[in-house]
Amino acid sequence: MKLITAAIAAFLINLVNSFTINCDFHISTKYFAPTEVYECRVTNYLVINSPNQKVEAIVGNHFINMTNNDVTGIRIKEKSLKFMPKNLDQFFPNLKVIFISRSGLCEIHESDLRAFKSLVNLDLSYNDIKVIERNLFKYNEKLEVLVLKNNPLQHVHLNVFDHLRNLKYFAVNGCWNGQVSNNKTAVKSIVHNLRENCYDREIAVENYDKLSENFEELKIKFKEIKINLKESEEKLKISKENSEKNVENLSQNLEFYEAKFRNLQMEKEISEIHAIKREMKLKNYIKMMAIGIGISFIALIFTSLTLLYMKLLKGESRKQTRDEYDAIESQEKFNTNAML
Repeated sequence: MKLITAAIAAFLINLVNSFTINCDFHISTKYFAPTEVYECRVTNYLVINSPNQKVEAIVGNHFINMTNNDVTGIRIKEKSLKFMPKNLDQFFPNLKVIFISRSGLCEIHESDLRAFKSLVNLDLSYNDIKVIERNLFKYNEKLEVLVLKNNPLQHVHLNVFDHLRNLKYFAVNGCWNGQVSNNKTAVKSIVHNLRENCYDREIAVENYDKLSENFEELKIKFKEIKINLKESEEKLKISKENSEKNVENLSQNLEFYEAKFRNLQMEKEISEIHAIKREMKLKNYIKMMAIGIGISFIALIFTSLTLLYMKLLKGESRKQTRDEYDAIESQEKFNTNAML
């Protein structure tokens, strides 16, 4: 039940933090740079009150043979955006122009622009931006047009524009007013005046005090981390000793099992040899039995033939004796007759 509740809660949070952008796609030539832009003009009313709200889908009909990858500009005007929409680069990865005007934008951060390394034109005019933070344009070195006019700027971080070597058009007002077009030298002058007039030294002092407090907190945390590290080292040492003992025991067990395996292997080989011997013995026994049976059979035949022969001889002898007896009897009869 708890899992279902958590899943429903996560779904509702995701639903609240996501939104769809409806696009009316156009090819625009009114920008200072680049000269031609295939842009998405946002038509639905957007409300972004949380820094975590992200784009979930893009709806709109592209020109023939055009896709989201061909979109190089987005134009958002007269909406309600306190924060930059997240996840925009997942749908439009090749943006060169971002135009957000009259929409109540309060904050913009380096993470909002990081994905747009090909960004050439950034127009954030008529919003509520008060601070240009450090490294805001760190990943946007190709920037040529920057419009920040009609924002209540109070603080611009030092050196935030220094690496924008391609900047040609710059418009700003608030803590200092200025606008130049196609003039890099004049752009440098505006940057200089912004440093002089928009770098809030009171904020810097306040930040220093905060940093000092943070430093003390960091020192305390560092001591705690050091103590934890020492405890961890001792635990690791004990763990290492236990691991070494375990390794030693495993080695001994391995040797024992290897010896046992060798013994088993030898026993197996001996058993196989005994089996072969038994088999050979059985074969020899069968062979001897066969030879014995053969010899017995031959002896039996020989005996039978001998008996038969003797019987024949005996029969012949009897016949001869009878013939002799008959001859003697005949002779006696003959003699008797002769005497008469």
